[in-house]
Formats: sequence, C-alpha cells, structure tokens
Amino acid sequence: MTQEQDTLVEIMFNQTTDAILLVDPLTQRFVHFNAAAHLGLGYSYDEFAQLSIADIQADHSPTEITDSNAAILSNALTSFETRHRRKDGVIRDVAITFRTVNHEGRPFISAVWHDITEEKTQERQEIARTARLQRHSQLIYDLSRSQAKINGELECFARELTERLSAVLALARVSIWEFTAGSNCLECVDLYDLTQQQHETGATLEATVCQQITAYFSVHRYFDINDVQNDPYTTDVVELESYLKTHSITALLVCSIISGGKLWGLVAFEHVGIPREWHADEMLFSCQIADQFSMTLLNKERLKLLQALRQNEVCLNRAQTVSQTGHWRINLINHQLTCSDEIYRIFGLPSGTLITLETFIACFHPIDRPMVIDAWNRALSGEPYQIAHRILVNGVTRWVEERAEFEFSPDGRPVAGLGIVQDITERVNTTQKLEAYRLHLETLVASRTAELEEAKAAAEIANHAKSEFLSQMSHELRTPMNAILGFAQLLEYDSRLDSLQRESVNEILRGGKKLLKLINEILDLSSLESGNIELYFELIELDSLIEECFLIVTPLAQARQITLWHEVTSNLVIWADQRRVKQIIVNLLSNAILYNRMQGRAGLEAYVLPNDQWMVRLNVLDTGQGIQPGQINELFMPFVRLKENDPRIEGIGIGLAVCRRLAEAMNGQIGVSSVLNEGSQFWIDLPMRPLTLPNSNTRSTQGIL
Repeated sequence: MTQEQDTLVEIMFNQTTDAILLVDPLTQRFVHFNAAAHLGLGYSYDEFAQLSIADIQADHSPTEITDSNAAILSNALTSFETRHRRKDGVIRDVAITFRTVNHEGRPFISAVWHDITEEKTQERQEIARTARLQRHSQLIYDLSRSQAKINGELECFARELTERLSAVLALARVSIWEFTAGSNCLECVDLYDLTQQQHETGATLEATVCQQITAYFSVHRYFDINDVQNDPYTTDVVELESYLKTHSITALLVCSIISGGKLWGLVAFEHVGIPREWHADEMLFSCQIADQFSMTLLNKERLKLLQALRQNEVCLNRAQTVSQTGHWRINLINHQLTCSDEIYRIFGLPSGTLITLETFIACFHPIDRPMVIDAWNRALSGEPYQIAHRILVNGVTRWVEERAEFEFSPDGRPVAGLGIVQDITERVNTTQKLEAYRLHLETLVASRTAELEEAKAAAEIANHAKSEFLSQMSHELRTPMNAILGFAQLLEYDSRLDSLQRESVNEILRGGKKLLKLINEILDLSSLESGNIELYFELIELDSLIEECFLIVTPLAQARQITLWHEVTSNLVIWADQRRVKQIIVNLLSNAILYNRMQGRAGLEAYVLPNDQWMVRLNVLDTGQGIQPGQINELFMPFVRLKENDPRIEGIGIGLAVCRRLAEAMNGQIGVSSVLNEGSQFWIDLPMRPLTLPNSNTRSTQGIL
C-alpha cells in the first residue's frame, strides 16, 4: 500500500503545473524536482539536474542567493517574486514560496514557483499607459497655458508645440501642415527634427496627395499607419510614399486641425526606426493636440475681433455667436460690466438684464466656484486669466472656457478688464463620450477574453479526456492481443497441425497483426493530438532509409504485380525522427501500391527543393485511378477512407492523418496532387538541419552526432 501511495504522490507531483523543487542549501543544487520545473525553463530532466540556483536566477548574485537561503532556513523569508532565465535566454517572471524540510538528517529548502510573466507584462503595460496618459495630460496642461497660444501666434505656438511634443514623447519628427488656398497644396508651418534638434518650414506636398488627404479627412478625424512599407495607403499615393521614404519614416499618426468647421491643416507624429503600433490613447491625444492648435487659430481670430470691437460691434457679435464665444468688459473702478449678446445666451440670462460679478458667480457650478474665484483674484494680481469650468443654466450643466486681460494703473492697481467666454459643452461631452466608449470597449474585450479562456479550458479538458480514453483503451486491447499473437506463433511451429488447423492459425495471426496495427495507429493519433508524442531528432541518410522502406513494401508490391522504382539525389540527409519518417514513407508507399491498378508502377523520388536549399522533398507517385478534386481535402482527416467499399484495402482511415501530424511535428509539411485516370503524387517536405524547436506540445530529444 505504501508503494502505491508513493506512486500516486509521484504522479501528482509531476502533473502539477507549478514547479516544485527540493534544494540543497549547501550546494544550491536541485535535489528533486517535477516536470514543470525543468520543462518550464526549457531543460531536459538530466540537464536540469546538473544546474544550481545561480544557473537559472536572472536577478540575484551568488552572494544574494546565499543570503536568501540563510533567511529561508531561519524562516525570515517565505516568499518573494523574482525572474528566471530559460535555457533559450528568455526571462520569465515567477512568484516563489519556500519552507524548510528535513531530509536525510539535515535541513533542505522546499520551493514552489508559478509563472507570473503575463501578469507582470500586463502590469508593466498598464504602468506604461498610465505614464503615457500623465505625459499627455501634462503636455495638454502646459500647452493650454502657452502665451503664444493665448495670443493666437500661430508660427510661435507651432514651434513650441512641435519641439515640446518631439522631446517629451521621443518622436523623431513632429510637424504642423496648412492647406493653402483651394487645398491644392499642403505647406509645412513648422517641423521639428529631434535628431538634428532644429526646426524646418516651407516643405510642400502637391495637389495629388492633397486631394486624397482632403477626401479622407472629410469623413475621418485621424489616420494611423503602423508600418509604412506595408500599408497600401502610402503605396497608393506616390508623393506621400516618396516623402516618407526620404525621411526614413516607418510609422505615422496624422490628425486633422479643424477651424471654423473646416479642414485647416494637419498635425503629424512621425516615427523613425522599427514599425510601431499607435495606441488608442495616443490617437485621442493627437486629436487633443489638434484641438489645442485649433484653439490657437480661434484665439488669433478672437483677438482680431477684440481689436476691431470698437469699429464693428455688430460684426463681432455675429462672429461670437458662430463660434459660441461671448465677450465682456468691466470697469473695476465703478464695477460697471458690459457683455455681448452671446454672454447672455451662454449663461441663460434674459437679454439686456443688468449683470454684475455676483450674477456670474451665482451661475458657477458650486464645486467649481471656489476655483474660479481664486483664479479671478490671482488675475487681479497680474497673473493670466484662463480657466475652463462648469456653469448651471436652468438646472442644466454647461462647460465654458474663459480668458481675460486686465489693465493696470501706474501704481499697479487693476482698473479694467476685457475677457471672452466660449461654450465648450459639445467638445467636453464628445471627449467624455469617447472616453466612456473606450472604457466600454476595454471592458468588453476583457469579458470576451475571459469567455474565450473558459471555452479554451473546457475544450482542452474534453480533448485530454478523449485522448486519455483512447490511450487507455488502446493499451487495454494491445495487452491481450499480444498474448493472442504469441500463442498463435507458438501454434504455428507445432508440426502436428494439419493443413486446416495451420490455415486457421495463419488467419489468427493475420487478423491479430491487422488489429494490432490499427491499435498502434489509434495510439499514435491519440498521442499526437494530446501532444505526448516523443520524437528523437537526428541527421538521417535517406539512401539507406529508403532502401529499408522498399524492402518492407516489396512483398505487397509483388502480390499486386506493381513495379517499384526510386530516384534519390546522392548524399541527401534530413533532420528528423528516423522511425517516424520510416513510418510515413512506408504508409505512403503502401497506399501507392494498394490504390494502384494491376501491373502499375509506384515509386519515390527525393531531391532538394529549388526555392529552399534547406528543405528536402520526398515524392511518392503511383499510376492509379487518381482522386476526385472534391475528396482531396478529406484525405488527411481521421477515420476517412475514400475506398471504403474496396475489400482489398485494409485500415480505418487514420494512416494519413497520423502522417500529417508527424510531418508537422518534425517541422515539415505534407500534401497531395492528383489527376483522374493518371495517378496521384503525395509529397512530404522535411528540413536538412534544425530550424526551430519542435512543437511546444511535443516532447522531443536531440541525437548526439
């Protein structure tokens, strides 16, 4: 009973997905460990048994490892997170727990770790996203306070904007472009080159590219190109492609600058180096930057209107109505306040009503009121007055943005002020809706991902159960079948049997071998589907291997009067599992014989592929009746037989399915072509040297050459 319990514990020990190890604190070597420990780091059992903690530790020095072991033995340290280095050099994050155990009369360290790389990657991505958003927010805040922007100085603000964005976001080039009259040309207002640390102006893009860009931005706010070389948009526009190649631009994010409801120009983020994927928050940020420049355009126009206020009050009021911007002027000596008509509309006040500062303050949202009053008082001390806040209009919340300039007496006392108020409710609501929609999409993606993970887990459990059932049933059938074959072989050598009895014994042997072959094929298919097939990779000389295969199928060919032939390029070698390659070749040759016409021909040719000097193609050809085009896709499906009513053909239709999975497990491919009434050609391509690691779900070893 004790031995059975030990076996059960050993099975459970090796099946857990967490790595479990027993470490000798004196030598720091791994005394005992489960499969998850060495396979998770890409080592074989024997390789891992020769390693110590320092061989897999990516963070700690030998001294730190020794100190940690001492802390664990004293129970001062029970767990921590660290990083391990796989055999292939890949770093993985792990969480480890410890406890001390007595083994062979002295203390050892029992360690259990599980991989947390995905969690750490997501955590780092979220940190990077948060840092990005913080940079974006700070840039928007700084740019919104720019004096050049407030004054509507386009060229000055363009220089400030491109240089700040390029430096803070580490972008090779940031540029502002303006459509000239008639949108026949795009002219660069300013471009900052981070590498050269200099500004450029005056570059142009002519009519062809402008027409396509104008058409695109008539329905879109921005476009992003993650890989310039492979994006059809750039190759379709020759002049744009030339510009991008000239400056080695590999990724591009462009957003439209809208002024007065029309396309004024573009802001472009130009990336140099390896292609990059633009994040959703970067796209939203590009729109915000374009809006900042739009505000500068608006400021410029607004200041022009303010300067012409005394000359054309009516025209100014109309312009303010269009832009949803009102103005006011206050005499701080007698506290007389005059406002444009738009001010009344924005604040929901009856036109012509006497307005005082107290009237405005009463309209401020209670939460924002202290902030606005504080900004006003600081402006009276000489600071710029620019603020966005909420107001309440008949119980409805609106957003406004205010700016003002004050006049001071020679002794520094404020005597007058002139300001503007813009209704930005629509813009704020749009931004909030975009953010809410982005959050909704993230939640939806997370939900769908969880559902897919659950479905995947359920499918894996079902597949494992199926494979386990097939495997157990195959073993249960093979054991008595071997006994039947063994006794039948003993009877075969009994000289006392008459001819009828001997024929019966031969029938038992034929049926038993056929059934055992089917059981082995089912077991192979089950192992391949569950990923438990073992492959032994080595360099194989094809000449001798093909000779062996032809010796096996020759009796079958003679019985069918089939002529065999083969043509093999000299000294060909492949990197594969010899037993499995032999299994595939014999299967294909047997099919070529069985599905052939009487006195037909079947053969094999092997050569290096002309278009890939590291791949060898094995062609098995026959002169049979061929395969219907509609049936070719079914050939490699398990339990499908195209000649199922032919009594000459044995099997249950899994041979080709096994061949296909074996070929793929050995980094190869298998395929077929056929012509009705002429014959078929089955081919398999295999590498001449190691290409990549075998399928991660397939256990394999590598031969020593």
